[in-house]
Amino acid sequence: MASFIHRFCTGRPIHHKIDPVDKNKHQHSRLDSLKHGLHHAYVALVLASIILIAEQHGWLIWLDSISLRAATALTPVVNAVQGDPSAKRERDEPVVLLISDEMYEKDFRQTSPLSRSLLADILIRILEKKPEALAIDLDLSPGPDDEGDASQSRLDEVLITAAKSGTRVILGVPFPVQSDKLLYTKARWMQRLCASGVAFGFTFIQTTQGLALRYPTGTSSLGELLAGTSSLPVATTPCAIVESGEQSPAFLSKDFPGGLFIGGEDLGRQRPLNTDYFRGRAPLWMVAADDVRTADLTGRMVVLGAGFNPNDEFLTAYGPQKGASIHAAIAFSERQPTKAVSHAMAILLDIVFGIAAGFLFHAIWGRYHLADERAMASSYWPIQRFLVARLWLIASFAILIVWIAMLMAMSAWLLRHNLWSNPGPMIIGVFVKTILASRPHGEHHGISQKAPAVMKYADELLCLPIVAWGVVAFFSSH
Repeated sequence: MASFIHRFCTGRPIHHKIDPVDKNKHQHSRLDSLKHGLHHAYVALVLASIILIAEQHGWLIWLDSISLRAATALTPVVNAVQGDPSAKRERDEPVVLLISDEMYEKDFRQTSPLSRSLLADILIRILEKKPEALAIDLDLSPGPDDEGDASQSRLDEVLITAAKSGTRVILGVPFPVQSDKLLYTKARWMQRLCASGVAFGFTFIQTTQGLALRYPTGTSSLGELLAGTSSLPVATTPCAIVESGEQSPAFLSKDFPGGLFIGGEDLGRQRPLNTDYFRGRAPLWMVAADDVRTADLTGRMVVLGAGFNPNDEFLTAYGPQKGASIHAAIAFSERQPTKAVSHAMAILLDIVFGIAAGFLFHAIWGRYHLADERAMASSYWPIQRFLVARLWLIASFAILIVWIAMLMAMSAWLLRHNLWSNPGPMIIGVFVKTILASRPHGEHHGISQKAPAVMKYADELLCLPIVAWGVVAFFSSH
């Protein structure tokens, strides 16, 4: 397969047949070096085009997730001593308040829905601290026949008063229900709170390969609205949808696929989580309502969530995290975003690293084949010649491992500095390069001399459509 790719895309062998008797025959002229450089550049360009085409069609989401998972795990090791203790970072880190198992058992008496009166008391204590914004990752909507309930009305009044006093209040959209009657009850409740200035955000959390690695932008998620950076048109927010009529909020029905707003397959709308948040402030586990008084919430973003629900837990590169912490990390990522490296920079990196890898693996495998041919010519005796050949072989694989580690470390460094470049395609390119470089080929001078001049570059011409397609994909993605 490697031989086919090499011949199909280049038409030229990477290695020359080396005569071990005469070393001088293998000294490349400047013209030969230039040809080799152009050759490596062309192969790198073809590989970069293939990667760009695959990325445009969403075929590399799995590879991006694997690479992101590995790079995220490397960031604490690579940059453990680096941090940003600035006041701005502290303001951008939401404080997470979690209702602990003890509080759920002792105060809420393990009942669902949670006591509205006790929730109102907790919210009053939080709002006394004057937070910048409060996101609540709990379903505070009324249940069946709860529209006139006194405790529900008191809770709603606390939320409305807070919104009118200047604190941004964002509630998670109610859990979807099957009954049409209950759906309309929840829709009317949302309409009343939305009209009073309370916002609603979707609480759906996207996972890839079982881990929360990325989040979609422009979807009115709870974390995005908490950050206050959403550029989503107002007409597509949950409040705008529910205000257009009781028949409109399909997200309140269990028959509606909740992930529809997420764009799970649209990699262009997704951004890696800034996992610095998970290495910073730990959530505050509330054992009693008065625990809120000890927290520093003034001027901060706050997320209130359930710490007792085992189903509201998601795996990350830093272990399991509660849903409220994931929403807080999304808000932090919106304030201090991790941006993908531009296509232009990514292609430039692919080509530069591709050319460097081509020359490096060409040289190292050339040394191995020269040493191996010398050893074979002497029937592997004296043993030093055999050992030298095997040392060059080990060096070839060692260089491959070091090169891959360097690419992963580079991606980890970029991620730590709020940039993301998927090292997976470059690693695949490195494997292709080393496989091609590991196979000695001979120049078919007799064939090349008899063939028409254009046929010497026939394989390059065959690869031009791939490059052209890559160019179109490059400009169409901007």
